[in-house]
Amino acid sequence: MTASPTDRPAGPADDTAPADDTGPADDTGPADDTGPADDTAPADDTGPADDAGSADGLRPDAGEAFAELVVVMDRLRSPGGCPWDAAQTHESLLPYLVEEAYELVEAVETGGPADVREELGDVLLQVVFHARLAEESGAGAAFDVADVIGTLVEKLRRRHPHVFAAEAAEAAPQDAAPGLADLHRRWDEIKRVEKPERTGPFDGIPPALPALALAAKTLGRAQRAGLESAPAEASAHEATTPDPTPGDGAAPEGGRLTEADLGDALLGLVRRGQAAGLDAEAALRGAVRRYRDTLTDDPVAPVTRDSAAPGGTAAH
Repeated sequence: MTASPTDRPAGPADDTAPADDTGPADDTGPADDTGPADDTAPADDTGPADDAGSADGLRPDAGEAFAELVVVMDRLRSPGGCPWDAAQTHESLLPYLVEEAYELVEAVETGGPADVREELGDVLLQVVFHARLAEESGAGAAFDVADVIGTLVEKLRRRHPHVFAAEAAEAAPQDAAPGLADLHRRWDEIKRVEKPERTGPFDGIPPALPALALAAKTLGRAQRAGLESAPAEASAHEATTPDPTPGDGAAPEGGRLTEADLGDALLGLVRRGQAAGLDAEAALRGAVRRYRDTLTDDPVAPVTRDSAAPGGTAAH
């Protein structure tokens, strides 16, 4: 695995820990605002009795903790900080962004709360890192992490008018709240206003998505656009490959298709493809292109194995 900012030996913890490197007086501004002793040590500042009852459900120190993260990133990127961090660009960080996202997926699927917390932090580091790079980019292209947060908040409010719009307070009673299908329709309408350049049902699907995610996204878009009927529930037997052999992911005939059945069938297909010298990722990506070609004149641009992950690095 390629060393990321959180994997390399001189990670953020090692770069920022020494007291003489992160002294609040010279490097990070006023001691009262960023000094670790004043912000994190006193029990009466972080005690659960006074902090736990905020109306928005956030601990009152969440903003302070985030501000401290921004200060740490400033220290790493400033003169006298970490040479590795100072040398990074948007492009050089892309493989780490993909890698950290997959590690978060793994933590959610197989880890515990501590694992998820750590991997969420690694993903958050990527957000703050990219925002810092943008802040340094100069006039015309510069923005900072506050702009990133502001854009996100505006989008969330704009895309949830049933929650935030002024008329929401006077809306129909709770039992008449919009269903999921209606919410999807509204979101599609809002997105069309936001991004008028997207005219086709498949516009905006990242072509570099892993093949299975690309296939699921494409089928979902086709169904929402009325280009394909919603699939009927498949049986376990229908998920098997033609003439499956034992050990090739064959599911028992009949019965409701389960996640295990589907996984076994997919694994069996990959096994058969390898035996035939075929690349399962490329095969499914090609099938998605052909499927889209039958529905629209806007085919998927071919994506090679080298370009499937940003930075030419395969994500695992």
